[in-house]
Amino acid sequence: MYTPEQLNTLFREMLGKRTGQQSQSTDKLKNKSGKPKSNFPDLSPAQILVIAGIVCGGLQLESVVVDKNQFVQIVLEGSLRRKTELEKIMEQIGSLPFDQVIKAMLGRY
Repeated sequence: MYTPEQLNTLFREMLGKRTGQQSQSTDKLKNKSGKPKSNFPDLSPAQILVIAGIVCGGLQLESVVVDKNQFVQIVLEGSLRRKTELEKIMEQIGSLPFDQVIKAMLGRY
């Protein structure tokens, strides 16, 4: 996995490339035409957000579909909404057997 510093550097370079700015690391690397060399392809803002969502764990792979014409569809799933405390507790309780949950609730009162 990437460290936060590596992710920040990567995002700065990608965003700098999109806005026409040059980062310090690309100033040193120039090809014969005078343009900075970059290891990154030209990415749209939507592509950058999808990459960030996958790397940061906000998006998970749902399915990969290949049809008869060999077109590939990749379906990603995620949510922008943060989980509430109740939802976090219900996830923990959901994995427990019913009798343990009832005993724990009755034991509290």
